[in-house]
Amino acid sequence: MLSITNGDVAAESLRRTGLGGRVLAWRDVLHEGPVPPGLTLREMSSVRAQFLSNRGWGSLHDIQESFQERDEMLEHWREHVRVVLWFEHDLYDQLQLLQLFSWFRKQELGESSLEMICIDRHHEVENFVGLGQLSPKQLEELMPEARPVVSMQLDLGSQAWEAFTSSSPERLVKLLAQDTSVLPFLSQALRRHLEQLPSVHNGLSRTEQQVVEIAARGEVSAGHLFAAQQKLEASPYMADLPFWSYLDDLASGVEPILRQIPAESGEPQDARVVLTEVGHRVLEGKEDRLALSGINRWWGGLHMLGKEVPWRWDDEQERVVQGV
Repeated sequence: MLSITNGDVAAESLRRTGLGGRVLAWRDVLHEGPVPPGLTLREMSSVRAQFLSNRGWGSLHDIQESFQERDEMLEHWREHVRVVLWFEHDLYDQLQLLQLFSWFRKQELGESSLEMICIDRHHEVENFVGLGQLSPKQLEELMPEARPVVSMQLDLGSQAWEAFTSSSPERLVKLLAQDTSVLPFLSQALRRHLEQLPSVHNGLSRTEQQVVEIAARGEVSAGHLFAAQQKLEASPYMADLPFWSYLDDLASGVEPILRQIPAESGEPQDARVVLTEVGHRVLEGKEDRLALSGINRWWGGLHMLGKEVPWRWDDEQERVVQGV
C-alpha cells in the first residue's frame, strides 16, 4: 500500500501504524504563490520550489530535492496494490487533492486501486483540525472508511484543478454554481480561496481583514494574532509560515498598515504588532490598500499586479466582482 497524506505530522503517524506499505507526505501550500496552468508535475514542482525558497520557507536545493523524491515516489505508484489518499476538509488539503486527482485522471489504474479517506471530524477529537491530531491507533481505525475514488470524483477534481490554475476566477465561479457533492468539502474550500481576493471595500483579503480587526483592539504579539485569526476560520488551513508572510506584507509597501516590533528572542511569533494610522483608515473603509501600496500576488493561476486589479471579492453580496 502507498498512503499519500497532507504533511509530515500525519505521515509520521501513519508510519507508526500497523498498516504497512510506504507513506508519502504531499508538502505544498498551494493556496500561496503561483500555480500556473498546463504544467506537468515536474514543471509545477520547479515553479513551486522557486516560490517557496523565495519566500524564505527553505533552501532551493532542499525543496527541489524534496519535490523530486515526492514526484518519483508518486510516479512509481503502480508498484503498490492499493493507493490511499488521506486528507481533510480544509483549503490546504483540498487543493492538494485536486492536484492529485488531476494527475491520477491521466493514469491507467491497471491492477492498482485508488482509494480515499477524507474527513472533517473525529468522534474522539473535540476540536478536529486535521489528521495530525490522530494517534496511529486512531488512523488504523479509519482504514475501513477508505472508499474507491470513482471517475466522477476524478473528473470533478480535474476540472476544479484547471479552474484553480486558470488566469481568471470565472471558471471557479462557474464550477461552484454546479453540483460538487461528489467531493463534499470542495465547495466550501474553494469559496474560502475566493475570499482571499481583495475586498471591494478596502482591498484587504479575508485573512488580512481578520488580522487588522484583531490588531485594532491594541498591541498584540504575532503569535496571538495567529491564534486569534485561526479561531475565526470554520476550517483553519493556514500554517504559521504563510501567516508571518502576511504580516510582513502588511508591514511593508508605501503605506504600511501594520508596524512590527521585533522581540529580543528573534522569534517571529514574539514580535509585537501595532496597527498604524493608515491601517485604521483602511479598516474604516476610508482608504484602499491597493490604491495605497498596490499588490503583487497569485491566487492559483491568477496573478494580480499593481494598484488596479480586474477582480475583487464582495463579502456583502458573497461573490466575485469585476472591474471595481
